[in-house]
Amino acid sequence: MSRFGHSSALWRLLYTYGLPYRGHLAVGLITGILMGGTVFGILRSSVVFFMPLDRVPGLVGKPAATPAAPLATAPPAAAVHTLATPPAPAESRDAKPVDGKLQRLLDWAERLGLGHIESDQRMSARLVFLSVAILLLFIGLRGVATVVNQYCLRWLGARIVVDVRQALLEVLHRQSLSFFGRQDVGHLISRCTYDTARIEGGIASSIADLSAAPFAILGALFFALQYAQANRLNGPVLFFALVAPVLIGPLLIMGRWVKRYSRRALQRVAILVSRFAENLTCIRVVKAYNTEEQEQARFRKESEDYFAMVVKAIVVEVLMGPALELVSVLVVCLFVIVCYVQDVPVSRVFPMALAGFFIYKPVKQLAKVTSTIQRTAAAAGRVMELLDTDTSLPLPDHPVVIPEFRDRIIFDHVDFHYDAGGTQVLHDICLTVPRGSVIAFVGETGSGKTTIVNLLARFYDPTAGRVLVDGHDLRDLDVKSLRRLIGFVTQETLLFNDSIAHNIAYGTPGATTASVEDAARKANAHEFIVAEAKGYDRTVGDKGMLLSGGQRQRIAIARAILKNPPILILDEATSALDTATELLVQEAINRVMADRTVFAIAHRLSTVRHANLICVLDKGRIVERGTHDELYAQGGRYRRLCDLQFR
Repeated sequence: MSRFGHSSALWRLLYTYGLPYRGHLAVGLITGILMGGTVFGILRSSVVFFMPLDRVPGLVGKPAATPAAPLATAPPAAAVHTLATPPAPAESRDAKPVDGKLQRLLDWAERLGLGHIESDQRMSARLVFLSVAILLLFIGLRGVATVVNQYCLRWLGARIVVDVRQALLEVLHRQSLSFFGRQDVGHLISRCTYDTARIEGGIASSIADLSAAPFAILGALFFALQYAQANRLNGPVLFFALVAPVLIGPLLIMGRWVKRYSRRALQRVAILVSRFAENLTCIRVVKAYNTEEQEQARFRKESEDYFAMVVKAIVVEVLMGPALELVSVLVVCLFVIVCYVQDVPVSRVFPMALAGFFIYKPVKQLAKVTSTIQRTAAAAGRVMELLDTDTSLPLPDHPVVIPEFRDRIIFDHVDFHYDAGGTQVLHDICLTVPRGSVIAFVGETGSGKTTIVNLLARFYDPTAGRVLVDGHDLRDLDVKSLRRLIGFVTQETLLFNDSIAHNIAYGTPGATTASVEDAARKANAHEFIVAEAKGYDRTVGDKGMLLSGGQRQRIAIARAILKNPPILILDEATSALDTATELLVQEAINRVMADRTVFAIAHRLSTVRHANLICVLDKGRIVERGTHDELYAQGGRYRRLCDLQFR
């Protein structure tokens, strides 16, 4: 994605997920405008405090052209008298104390008896109190507006990220299984956690400054322009307007560098997360083969690559502040020189300098916000790429809901391959499975057994042909209603890091304690569960690592029994059990199979000898089909498999 794409992704993310909370956004923007307005009010009310500076000799423009000797020879009393003497009338421009609007305010204050300005530029006490009161009023308003602005916009930033994380999980749930086969889980975790954390930090820390700083700058600029026009200071203002782009140019250039390095750093973080997940998932293999040092060395190298990229971004960021300060100081110095050359009184330079101070702080904030936004934009680009991904299976406009399974399942000349142009996994599969039948698939690893049941659950769609349930093509059915009819016990037993009771009841809302225990008994799991002190409240650990392989398998069988589906898929359901336990569980499964349609996949042929139909697969084709006795009598591939296992 290009740098423009990253920026547009950030603004699209903010618009999409911030629109539902436009009330908070509106309040934040309004208070930001109010903050800018208070800057203007503070500057306007502070002008009166700089008027006494005109009473000090030598601070009113350039030194006068009068001889210096009388001042040198005058007695001290004369010097004191000079300090009390107003500037000469000929200096009409310097004698003008205030601009028109402020003069009208002072006239209004004098008519109300609140205060006035003496002829020697001194202010009465009441006028000082009035000016201080107005100044404090604007400062108080600014403080209240700042609190409301910061709260609303930081709340908005945190809320947006919560919704983005939820949307990411929903998007991932919608993807097909083929998507997860092509993706690195560590990269997905990095985008859902680290990238969203970067977005949360970026939005929460910058959106408030971004809304308030521009209005503060506008308020100070508006005052500076108005004050300059009223006091004939167009020359210095024109100079400032010409050099202002010098402040903006470096920020834009450095901001691009920050975004470039931040995106590369995020890519390396994804690799680190993936490596972490891989090491934790395969920890037994790592320990068994004594490869801890090898894995640590590989991780250290990838961490150093990430660190190098982060340092590059840090260098650019830390240079932005000093560069801005240096340029700002140069501009201020040049501005003072221009004011001196044009004989501007100090009483009129100070309000302009104060306006410059109010401009400098938000400009510095924007410099910091610029780098933060660039980092956030890089993360937002990666997140939006994932949010825009859609590999979900196509859904019909009007899906058919099937509340129950009544008749039969048909595989009608089904072909399948996982990737377009890839190796074909299934070839012309034709099957009819009546309700209540038990069908078993046997064959070597990779022959296509699991793929057939994955098509039945519509984890994938056939490349050619159809899969029908009660005469309905699976592509026309409501997927949720279809999967409610199917129970799974897979070869890879996966449990959640929760209690045993929760894992058994998973997928069966409203399951009672009695029904959970009954399912556990039928799966021959109750005895080992209650043998522990916590019983059904015992936590099984990550992926069930605190349980043995056989215990995990029996928990999964109990889960399928509790769901009580009309269609049951058993993918090596008894592969992890010892011989004694296998007999007990197989007996329980046989009882549960009554009046159910069962698809069983097994390498251990003893578990499928009583199936109504056994299909032998080889390289994606059904090469033999029949009952155990029929296939054994044929003396083909099935008999050879039996002889190998039972000899």
